[in-house]
Amino acid sequence: MDDLLRRTEALLRRVAAVEIEAASGGAGDVDLLLAQWDRLRTAIAPLDPADLERTRDEVDALLAALDAMAQRLESLRALKQSLSGES
Repeated sequence: MDDLLRRTEALLRRVAAVEIEAASGGAGDVDLLLAQWDRLRTAIAPLDPADLERTRDEVDALLAALDAMAQRLESLRALKQSLSGES
């Protein structure tokens, strides 16, 4: 029984220490962190991983197209500069 009491007290001290660390980091108490975790899990639950992957692929393709456009614009700028004799 004494061992159980010591272990329980040690656990309570550790929980208090975790709450202090979380609060000093701006995260508040453990109950608040758990509530925030539940809200986040609820918010992302309906998101389909396949849809997220397709959207990411579309964004990657758009970024590649924009990069190619930037390179063409830079080529045009360099051509114009060389044709006009500017340095």
